[in-house]
Amino acid sequence: MYQSDKAILLGKRQKTSLDQRHIIRRLHKIDSSINAYHIYQVFLVHHLKGMPRHFFEPLCEFLNAELVDDHSLVEHHALSYITMPIPALNVVWNDDYCHLLNLAMYKDIVRIDVAWMYTFQREDAQKIENHSKRIDLLFCDPAWQELYHSIEDIVKKRNSPERHTLHAHNAPFEQSEIFRIQQNIYDARQKDMTSIKQYLTEHQILPPDLLSLEHKMMFKNSTFSVTELLTSMTYHYINNMQARYQQSMTPGTISLYELFHVSQYLGQDPLHRSVVIEDKQAYHLALIQPRTRHYIDFIETMNHVIVEQNNSDFLDVCPFLAGQNAVLKGSRTILSVGRGAIEKMGAVALTLGGDSKRSSLSHLEDMMNGIAYTANRTEKSIVTGFVRQLYPFKTKSGSKDKFGFQSLLSTLDVGIIEKDIFTHEALYPGLKLVQIGCPVRQTGLGLAPMVNDSTMIGKGKLFPFASPESFLRCKRLIQACIGLKADNLILDVEIVADGGLAQAVRQIVDKSGCGVEVDLRHVPLEHYEMLPHEIWLSESAGRFVLLVDNKHLPLLFEYANRESCPFAVIGSLTSDQNIRLIDEYFADDIVNIPCKDLDSSPSQVVPFRRSKAVVASDQWPKLTPKLIEKKVPEMLQLISIADKTSILTLLDRNPTGLVVRDPFVGPYQIPVSDVAVTQAHALDKVGEALALGERPMVAMIDVEMSLKLAVAEALTNLASAYCGDLSSVSLTVSLSVRIDDQTGYESAHAAMRNLYEVWAKELGVNVYLGDVHRYEPENDDAINNPVGFIVSATAPVLDVKKTLSPVACVGDDVLLAIDLSEKNYGLAASAFAEVQGLLGDDPATVDLSQLPAFFNTIQYLIANKLVSAYHDRSDGGFIVALIEMCFATHAGMDINLDGFGRDYLSALLDEGPGAVIQVSQKNLEDVMVMFDQAGLGHSVIPLGRMQSTNHFNMTYGNAKPMTFSLTDLHEKWSRMSYYLQHRRSSIEYALSWHQGFSHGQIPILKEHALFKYPKYETPDVTVDSPKVAVLRDGGSKGHLAYAMACRQAGFMVTDITLRDLEYGHETLDAFDGLIVSGGFSFNDMPEPGRAWAKAIVHKNEHVLKSFETFFKRKDAFTIGIGNGCHALMHLRSLIPGSDEWPMWLENESEQFECRYVNVVIPENKHFLFEGMEGSILVTSVACQYGRIENHHEVCTLDDQQIVMQYADHLGHMTETYPTNPTGSLNGICGYTSKTGRVTLLMPHIERDVFVSQQSWKVDMSSELCSPWIQVFVNARRWVEARIQERPPLS
Repeated sequence: MYQSDKAILLGKRQKTSLDQRHIIRRLHKIDSSINAYHIYQVFLVHHLKGMPRHFFEPLCEFLNAELVDDHSLVEHHALSYITMPIPALNVVWNDDYCHLLNLAMYKDIVRIDVAWMYTFQREDAQKIENHSKRIDLLFCDPAWQELYHSIEDIVKKRNSPERHTLHAHNAPFEQSEIFRIQQNIYDARQKDMTSIKQYLTEHQILPPDLLSLEHKMMFKNSTFSVTELLTSMTYHYINNMQARYQQSMTPGTISLYELFHVSQYLGQDPLHRSVVIEDKQAYHLALIQPRTRHYIDFIETMNHVIVEQNNSDFLDVCPFLAGQNAVLKGSRTILSVGRGAIEKMGAVALTLGGDSKRSSLSHLEDMMNGIAYTANRTEKSIVTGFVRQLYPFKTKSGSKDKFGFQSLLSTLDVGIIEKDIFTHEALYPGLKLVQIGCPVRQTGLGLAPMVNDSTMIGKGKLFPFASPESFLRCKRLIQACIGLKADNLILDVEIVADGGLAQAVRQIVDKSGCGVEVDLRHVPLEHYEMLPHEIWLSESAGRFVLLVDNKHLPLLFEYANRESCPFAVIGSLTSDQNIRLIDEYFADDIVNIPCKDLDSSPSQVVPFRRSKAVVASDQWPKLTPKLIEKKVPEMLQLISIADKTSILTLLDRNPTGLVVRDPFVGPYQIPVSDVAVTQAHALDKVGEALALGERPMVAMIDVEMSLKLAVAEALTNLASAYCGDLSSVSLTVSLSVRIDDQTGYESAHAAMRNLYEVWAKELGVNVYLGDVHRYEPENDDAINNPVGFIVSATAPVLDVKKTLSPVACVGDDVLLAIDLSEKNYGLAASAFAEVQGLLGDDPATVDLSQLPAFFNTIQYLIANKLVSAYHDRSDGGFIVALIEMCFATHAGMDINLDGFGRDYLSALLDEGPGAVIQVSQKNLEDVMVMFDQAGLGHSVIPLGRMQSTNHFNMTYGNAKPMTFSLTDLHEKWSRMSYYLQHRRSSIEYALSWHQGFSHGQIPILKEHALFKYPKYETPDVTVDSPKVAVLRDGGSKGHLAYAMACRQAGFMVTDITLRDLEYGHETLDAFDGLIVSGGFSFNDMPEPGRAWAKAIVHKNEHVLKSFETFFKRKDAFTIGIGNGCHALMHLRSLIPGSDEWPMWLENESEQFECRYVNVVIPENKHFLFEGMEGSILVTSVACQYGRIENHHEVCTLDDQQIVMQYADHLGHMTETYPTNPTGSLNGICGYTSKTGRVTLLMPHIERDVFVSQQSWKVDMSSELCSPWIQVFVNARRWVEARIQERPPLS
């Protein structure tokens, strides 16, 4: 137990983030003449009592802040607002800073809360007072709390009850008070339910409305405790949630879970919505062998894991946290299957329900911030998905019915797992329960989802805290055990999620058939004074419970310590068939529940209501070419169709180096990809493909057709990857329906039953049930979302390099439309209907029986290289598909529509299944024969060719041609992305990117290597090969990509951490090269590098000497990539010839940037780039702090130290955004020490060593390596030459 005090540190530099810019924009809407003079970070440092003032000096230096007090804040910044995130958001910052401070050895710091201070000019005082109510609300929105408010003329407001000064003891963030509880409540097992409920209400553990509900104890104890009551309520709630998934809504009908739960499932977890699917394909995998710390390759037959979940909780309260939790929810589920699985890729599906496009975009932006924040830090590749806004439409009465005002967020994750996952030894009494991950927090009570209380939500008590940093460490530990293969130390992995430890333990009881005993005070806690129910039911995420044999605990502890992963033995399996909790503060039996009483699953009684009858307007305009020309630009601006570059570039999409196809395609990087593809290993051609399909608005008219179209869209998207045939494809279907919508559920149930029993057999595919989300509407009168289906199609890929894209060739190659609508065109619920504000009653249709022939024919054409481009027909119909192909190719198109017949305008806009392919003139006849043999000859329509123009031309018979300027269309298509970019960064950078489309000057990626490099060779690696170490820390990522690049160049690669060096397990003397990996925690900012460097310099003298000696060696090299540059920057005192290195600062765009860029290798004498001078190469950037600035002094790097610069496609250095995404001076993105032995590269060249990693390439051909392999080959040759020069051993 400890007592803490607080100190205030005021940041010296101005700090503006996206949230602050949003507040300033909203402030300008109140009064455009009021400007925030400065925005500073304020650090509330909770430290151990008695910490001397001089101890704060190094802390101030580390945080670039000064020590102040609240009185000086008032005196110097009288016109100010100080705000901080609600506790659940602030604990994210707190977790980051505490990790950094511990790493940098500030051990007396208990916690840091982060706030922002907005200061104003004194002349604005009267304006602020005039708008005080509105401004007060502005600075206290749902995700933020106003902590301190000071205005010169109304200082008295500071002490009002609603506000808290910085030292207020009762501030909602304060959690370090002395432990005070009503001891008697926990000491005794109570019979009096009334007294327990009164206690829960008084202490705001649960709101009165929830406790007033009738509740029957699940177990039959004669007496019970507070924690038992809450445990029982939690189990009841989770059972009810499972009942929504597993039980039928209509009495007398089979449930969807029972319908789909059949023999082809290798396993399914109904609580976490995971499905394991058998796959006969052998995978070539690379993992770390934790015993040797070497990177190992092995071939293993694996099964696929698919997790499809709805994550809409708190989406309307705090989209950022909803997005953050959505990312972790899927990842942790993949990781917890069996003894651990490996995540490969993820997808995000968002249905927006805002009543305006602007509010929907704000919702989208906040959610994507949460998704990017977490995915980027947990090494998760989010590579596909969709965003759709449900729209109001005109009815026969002439008004617009408002449908779809509730937003829904779903995620889908794909992983792989060992084939014998369900054949390992049974679980038995005596096994130890080991919790790994972050300490338990006082956020996210286990009953959180039950509570709909805005007061408690506003205080942040119900937000389950999710630590990306903690999750990544757990992931590293579990994957290290997977690397042991048959010797895996872990017998089972269970998530600590909904219901906290209580539910995790219950899951273990169900799996093992054993009882469990848990000692609550052995659970790692943020505060040791936490109450039993807070420990037991907290849903703070980033935690797992492992089942481990007692004899393996020492080794597991060693591996956990190596990964800096918190580790604690909290209990064991018992043979007494009880769940028993021990707490040394109270009675031993805080909870004692017989396992036999946990079997019942309570049924739900849901009041049904009938959906409102929709009578849509039938006043459709007559289709004319003139109307098409007018409406197509509007269609391109719909959220479902518009360019999403500015949100996709926030995601680090390829941290593993195994992503072959992400949303962007071609050298112009246009986000119109149909499918996501990853590979198993850089040396292997096999992998996995994922595609999605959905059609929610069609369900307003025909639920069954909505599902059919979603299935068809998923399959036509997937067809662009080479999967062999349709029999290898698995479909996973998720459903969202209002909980009391009987009509919608019955229609969905019938459609999904047909899918499983009839359509799946016609298609020849396996069908699985994903999530069944029965949402509770926020407002009974306003919410009536259509039934929503999300269909995901996954399949093993036979050759990832054969994946097609919409990038076509200019010339004689012919474009063919494959129209599977059988000319039964319908425009209801289409993009064309949306821009008209109509719904209609005649949607697109599909005959699923045609899809096998279509899919298998496309696969044959891919296998035999008879098709060069592919794009499916989706939102907007053929006309949008063709325009997107023009964008991707950066070329015009001449199209003849005669083949569609008289209804050619409807054919252009219909959104039924189909695709556009491009074939060469010489292969055209063979391709047509193939479609004829498949029975689809009548569906293939020759269209025309790509042209070297800037126009999209369509002709039909003698009608007047329809002509569009592609420059104008591209500008309109990119407007949404421009708007979002403008909200994130300065208008200068948004315009710089957007005006490229307006003027037809789109950046192009172009590779021109002036040197020879090993394209195919894979050298043998032996014990005598040069040795390189990949140095990483708990928050590092992408280390496998570094390892694969070095292995391919002929190095033997070892994975090392600082702890390996501290404990003497490894020494730098054994290595010829050192790679300092990037991707640290704290959202890719420089502080982790600074903390890491501080730990190296001050923590252990022998570690310091090891680095100092290594950097001075003339026969060893060091490369820092990405955020590894920041660590080496702060080690300049140890690195000879680095005194004049410039700092890496925040990007000019003020955001994380993940893009492919051109770089040029300038004239230099550096051995890494020997022979590469003058070459233009393409690589990826993924950083937020990668800019070099003059900063009032001349950059002192000489020309020989600059080894890489951002360039345009002609090789000219550029400082223009986005070709120079960081805004770096002279385009500098790589430099070296004067000795040449230590090199800093901001671009991630390790992710581009293999051709299959370069998703921007249209033709990946048969080459194995890209020109970037030469950097690593040069490094090996340099080392080999130095080895020859070494004196012989005596």
